[in-house]
Amino acid sequence: DVVRLRELLLERLLEQKEETLTFERLREEYYLDMQPGFFQAVWLKIDSPEEELGEEGKHIVIERSGRLLLSSLAGKCFDMLCTDRDWGGTIGILNYAKDKQDEIRRILKDCLNQLESGKNLYGDLAFSMAVGGAVTEPSQIGKSLKEASVIIEERLVKGTGRLFDYMPEGHSSLHEKSLLEKYLRTITHAIEIMSEEEAQKALEGIKAEISKVRDVRGYELLELVNSCGALFLSQVESRDRREKLQHFSARCRQCASQEGLFGVLEGLQKTYIRELVQQREGDM
Repeated sequence: DVVRLRELLLERLLEQKEETLTFERLREEYYLDMQPGFFQAVWLKIDSPEEELGEEGKHIVIERSGRLLLSSLAGKCFDMLCTDRDWGGTIGILNYAKDKQDEIRRILKDCLNQLESGKNLYGDLAFSMAVGGAVTEPSQIGKSLKEASVIIEERLVKGTGRLFDYMPEGHSSLHEKSLLEKYLRTITHAIEIMSEEEAQKALEGIKAEISKVRDVRGYELLELVNSCGALFLSQVESRDRREKLQHFSARCRQCASQEGLFGVLEGLQKTYIRELVQQREGDM
């Protein structure tokens, strides 16, 4: 199945597990008519609250938005490799002539604007788009895709509805703050005394430290909140911890802002501390 082959290729590129690609491999193994010019990754992201669309509604929006992206680019690229993603969006590799770079960017921007203008038809949705760097060799496709996966997280700090094409250089000073150690200390105490208020203090402490850091990157925020969630779950006695962490991470990926991310973490804390309180009362 050619479609599945191409999906697996994108997954391996995302995980940086793919062997070096060549024009010959793209043609013979993946039946892609890639030509000399530019290769560029594109990442269309759809964010929505978990309860907003439901599974069926989410897949309809993903499919329709992906179809719009492909139809907008039809005839402008030598070839494209795109696939829809369950967590909300479409990722792909575009291959086009070097003199079409500005035109491709305009098409992508127009496509995003069209999605944004019609988003109220579906409910509380947010669309964003990112492109990785334009590269000239098949062997560099993975680099462009990795860049796009980092750049798209900038929507968390700069807002949705935008086309992001700037790779943040380096990182902020957030990693110097020892935030995870501080969070672990305070959240462990909150769990021991089964206090929602103390858990909220742990979360507010993290937010206060973040507010002091200049130029925090979107990907840094996502990694931090994911790590906090993992630490929290590691401290509570809970069945199916791995599945719960996967669900938490999936919810985080649907967030369109810093506030949304911390709202998901706050919900996780409240849910399991209330469970602990109920268990204790049941044992009395």
